[in-house]
Amino acid sequence: MEQVRSEFNDAARLGAWGLLYFALKAIWWPSFLIGLATSLTSWRRGRIAIDGFSKLTEAAVDIYGPHLARILGFGSGDVPLDPKIGMLITLLARKNT
Repeated sequence: MEQVRSEFNDAARLGAWGLLYFALKAIWWPSFLIGLATSLTSWRRGRIAIDGFSKLTEAAVDIYGPHLARILGFGSGDVPLDPKIGMLITLLARKNT
């Protein structure tokens, strides 16, 4: 998960450079093209990183969710989570919100 988060941070940093290139276009017009290419690359890399992050998060819930439910006393831990148990865990984890 750290690797995917690092990839997303790199994409965000690249996006910031793209904005800086856009700002420079008032002085040097080719920077607009550089900014456009940089921003599009950043957008694509960010989407790929978030897709990977969401898949890893879903896998973690699938693997550890039943165990968490068993520890909290909501299930046996032998079967996948169902929406009802998931809602109980969510209500407990949100505290006062």
